[in-house]
Amino acid sequence: DTLYCGYYELRAYTLWQLNWGVYEHEHSKGTLSWFYNEDMCKEYYRDYEKLYSRVFPVYKKPEEAGKYTHDMVIRPLRRYFKTREEHPKANVSFYPEGGQWVEGLMQRIAFEACSEDGEHLDGKLYILEGEDTIATSYTEHRGRGVITLQATKENNYTAYFEWGKGISATDSMNTSKNRQKVDLPQRTKEGVVLYVEQSADSLCLNVSSTNLLTDSLAFTIMCSGVLQKTMNIPPPQNGGYNTRLAIPLDSLSTGITQVTVFDGNGRVWADRLTFVRHEDLHLQTIRFDDIKDSYEPYEKISVNVQGLPNESLSLAIRDKALAPPTNDSGTLLTEILLSSQIRGFVEHPEYYFEHDDEIHRRHLDLLLMVQGWRRYDWHTMTHSFP
Repeated sequence: DTLYCGYYELRAYTLWQLNWGVYEHEHSKGTLSWFYNEDMCKEYYRDYEKLYSRVFPVYKKPEEAGKYTHDMVIRPLRRYFKTREEHPKANVSFYPEGGQWVEGLMQRIAFEACSEDGEHLDGKLYILEGEDTIATSYTEHRGRGVITLQATKENNYTAYFEWGKGISATDSMNTSKNRQKVDLPQRTKEGVVLYVEQSADSLCLNVSSTNLLTDSLAFTIMCSGVLQKTMNIPPPQNGGYNTRLAIPLDSLSTGITQVTVFDGNGRVWADRLTFVRHEDLHLQTIRFDDIKDSYEPYEKISVNVQGLPNESLSLAIRDKALAPPTNDSGTLLTEILLSSQIRGFVEHPEYYFEHDDEIHRRHLDLLLMVQGWRRYDWHTMTHSFP
């Protein structure tokens, strides 16, 4: 009874973890009046990439003992503000594959669209060169999508995002009132593009670079911090790199795989996360038998549980109807193989493992292109600092 109802976030971390990955969410100056003091406001909008986070709900106290509901009462000290009258806004973030958006090279750029309240937005992205639309793409899953284009240093580009009901592939721009201009990421004149895809038996890497890059390159493949493959990339014959490599999947472990391209000085030019899955992901180590689809109240339940030899098992039983309706529905499998390996919260992580088909694989790859994206600041990494 000392807490207001609502969704709470629990964070666990060490002080050492606060040295990296700190960033601040956008907010207006007027939000300071919503908090008791300025420090509380700063802490609310400050976030970290490396912390453990768990969101859980706090509901209204039951009026009758044992009769639980999912009701949340209005907070008694909450201030009321007028609803905004202007059109809603979209936040669109871009994530160039490999880390940098490189001029002159064909490249995939992942994007994620959400509302000001953090809800996913489904819509269409336009890239314009002057008045001409040169590339379009739709969101595919939970506000995420991929667009492919080749930027030249001579041209300037603008981007628009449209969202709302009824947007289809036959629409032209300006058909939706929910249309907003969005900022594209900065481009670099010198860089490496890393294109990663999987075939039935290989992890295929396409490494291309601008002509300005003459350094020797190599790559590593790691899984859960363990080095699995390292190889020098054949030097370019004419100008920049344009190399395709195929790594047998049977030489890689199940889980998130990190591909890193670097030069002889240790400079990271490109980095990409992808997911490799084998049959061991679907091995059934625990089996339940003799379970009916439904039971009567207070009916005795007999369950036959079989596990691996010489292994201890723990069992928990609960009423699913009383489970809190949150997006945090992960398991030990999803936490170890996915959620703990990338930044941010992964909603309904079990979705990416429920089926091993092309759609689920692509949606998982989109998740890794967005929440697994990283870009290294070479000057910051090499500059002396305490």
